[in-house]
Amino acid sequence: MITNKHTDTHCITSGNKLFYAAVTGRDHSQIVTMGRIGSQHTIRVQSSNSKTGCCLKFFVTILAITVIVLVGVIIWLIYRAPTASDGSAYLFQSGPSTASGGFIEDAVCKLPKDVGPCRGALLRYYFNYETKRCDEFIYGGCKGNANNFQTILECQELCMKPATKIAKTDVCKLPQDVGPCKARIQRITYDDTIKACVPFTYGGCQGNGNNFETKEECEKKCVATAAKAEETDVCKLPQDVGPCKARIQRITYDDTIKACVPFTYGGCQGNGNNFETKEQCEAKCMALTDNACKQPIKVGPCLALIPRYGFDPTVGKCVQFMYGGCEQNENNFETLEACQEICQAAKAEETDVCKLPQDVGPCKARIQRITYDDTIKACVPFTYGGCQGNGNNFETKEECEKKCVAKASTTEETDVCKLPQYVGPCRARIQRFAYDANLKACVPFTYGGCQGNGNNFETKEQCEAKCMGSLP
Repeated sequence: MITNKHTDTHCITSGNKLFYAAVTGRDHSQIVTMGRIGSQHTIRVQSSNSKTGCCLKFFVTILAITVIVLVGVIIWLIYRAPTASDGSAYLFQSGPSTASGGFIEDAVCKLPKDVGPCRGALLRYYFNYETKRCDEFIYGGCKGNANNFQTILECQELCMKPATKIAKTDVCKLPQDVGPCKARIQRITYDDTIKACVPFTYGGCQGNGNNFETKEECEKKCVATAAKAEETDVCKLPQDVGPCKARIQRITYDDTIKACVPFTYGGCQGNGNNFETKEQCEAKCMALTDNACKQPIKVGPCLALIPRYGFDPTVGKCVQFMYGGCEQNENNFETLEACQEICQAAKAEETDVCKLPQDVGPCKARIQRITYDDTIKACVPFTYGGCQGNGNNFETKEECEKKCVAKASTTEETDVCKLPQYVGPCRARIQRFAYDANLKACVPFTYGGCQGNGNNFETKEQCEAKCMGSLP
């Protein structure tokens, strides 16, 4: 470098190369030879009177260009962002969030896997919206979409939590899910088929919301919810297939025709009007409609003239009436057959509930109830499971005795020894004794196990004490 008291240092360019040079002379117009590694350049330099110098100008120019490029990229991201399946951009949207945790997360996690057009081979992860899991894929290295994560944890953090968020009242309907990991963590899950909280072994990751640390937490969430659903009368709820795409055959109660009918359930959510068998549905909902037959026929205040059928207890059969179209009660059937099936059949069997065997039902609640034991002719306590069962189920002993003991007394007054031998409709084979009025003797017979009549004794001695002792 050449130096003297009139030497200035300048920033100059040659093509796309940057040089620093020392220039001498008062007029700053001398020719200098400027050294660069591997080459020599001779450049005429014109001095600048600016105090900042050309180097500062050069860097300011570069900075300005950089800012312009960044602004352009941001604008491009806004207007060219990947779109969700419905065509709407998911970046920079505002408004109420969706069930999966917000527009951005929801749109990203719903995007399909996209390897992009390039030929790279990068291990990435994407959220599979169909299986609700984060899966591996090979990314080409360019373009693609935002459903592209460098680690499985990033994918799970954004998509797994929102994806498993279902309405809070529905986690109890989800199936047990141990998840893909291999830990062995003891947890509690709600089994909707038996209506109870049961233990299971959790793998430690993913899974779903039907996963509780304690039985108390599970019961507070799900058993209480189930009980509340029972109180609100699930039989009046509309058929609900739910948002999932499974095709599971289930039974629902159709309150308009007062009958249990099949439907195809999607596999998640839905509501309590959903039964695995027709028998479960009828035990729950058709039994309740027995009360409908005791309600008065109600036309309602509206002025429509809709032919309907109701049970008239004064004549003991179903009759047609004109329904006004609003404020109906349960004694309102669309067809004569539906009314007859429920009310006239119920009336015929009404006197037989005391003959039915004790039935705790399939559920696991422990509710203290009273049942009539026809073998000892007394009302006794039993533990009811909480669902299904039969009509021989009373909340109080007084209610049971009013219904069954009083009836038994009336039967006794009519002389059970004169009643015919009756095995009943059930298929059990129970050895009992009945009094044969023709033979004037107690004889053995095989009892079916339900209904029957009072001429039914467990031992020959009981029969003889009752019927032979009363003979003249």
